[in-house]
Amino acid sequence: MAAGVFTDSAKNRLQVLIDTIAIEGPAKYELNHQVDAVKTMLDQMKILPQAVMVGSECIGFDVHWIKSGNETLNYNGVATQGEGGLEQVCDLATGVEAESDSVTYTDNVRIIDIRDVDDNLCGNTIQFAQLANWQLQKAMSNIRRALNIRAVNFFNSNAQVNLDTEVASIDNGNGAWAVNADTITIELPTADAKDPDALALVDSVVLNNNFYGDYYLLSGRFNWYQQVYNAGFRNLNDNERNQLATYNAHNMFFDVRDLDATLGGRNTFAIDPWAYTIWNRIYSASTEPMQRDSDIGALWEFFIEDPFLQIMQPDGTMAPLRYEVVYQKVCQGRDANTRHNDLHRFEVKFLGGIAVAPAGIDGETGILKFKAVDAV
Repeated sequence: MAAGVFTDSAKNRLQVLIDTIAIEGPAKYELNHQVDAVKTMLDQMKILPQAVMVGSECIGFDVHWIKSGNETLNYNGVATQGEGGLEQVCDLATGVEAESDSVTYTDNVRIIDIRDVDDNLCGNTIQFAQLANWQLQKAMSNIRRALNIRAVNFFNSNAQVNLDTEVASIDNGNGAWAVNADTITIELPTADAKDPDALALVDSVVLNNNFYGDYYLLSGRFNWYQQVYNAGFRNLNDNERNQLATYNAHNMFFDVRDLDATLGGRNTFAIDPWAYTIWNRIYSASTEPMQRDSDIGALWEFFIEDPFLQIMQPDGTMAPLRYEVVYQKVCQGRDANTRHNDLHRFEVKFLGGIAVAPAGIDGETGILKFKAVDAV
């Protein structure tokens, strides 16, 4: 590789520009697509898979848990001692053993965008850094958008079968709730999806679907978004201050760009933050480009860090999501004066995976789907 084409100083400018770029004005709107579904997914997740190593290579991630799968009591009745199920002998009856289980998650998400910078446009290293930075920003934006759609579809495809047998008995004054024929989607009247009082009913359905502990709600642009948005202003009114407190108590998040647009209709998911995991695989050592030689010439490998998205690390801390980058200088011919023209090519990759946690004994996934409909 020619000296001065891809120097450390060029790399440093790339990373600094990525970290400090100001995304402003219509010309840069394409770099600023909202990705709140995957951002919420990353920010809220709790599972920390442990790497499985073969030699020095990580081949997957392990999660371990304990289960019994048996809720049968030895006795639950009115017989007196020595009768029915209460015959007494010296030995205790045989009990039910718990058992351990585990699953190994392997990479299932690979999203790649390749960007070129024409050599004829690069008069010096600074110009190269600025142009390459914009292309890397565009690649990251494209990958973030794809990850966001994956997050939406992941929650939708892993929603559990409803276990609450009394959903159809719920009526908040706007019509009865129902369970769709798919046995998964819980349907509520559109008017209820604008009412903070209906969140108590949502909570009752979530609890009767065996959720334990905290959960969060992720909605699109329709269910409760307008009400939550305005609750901050209504909080100034003495008679409406309860609304903001109600919404805050339910840990609500919104993806107003992709969630409803992807799934259609008016959607809300109740999600246990322990119900899934998402991981990011990196094989480059740092943001410093490292050269590797091959039969096609030199390649440079490094990673770049997302300026917006963060992901949980094995030690429980948050760090920027990372993308692998491979750089190659590609000759595209000569001009009329025999001067070689080159492209600076960047392959930008998100590598890793998204997986649902092990299901409960009744098939619980910890993801519950609600949908507002005009007529139930």
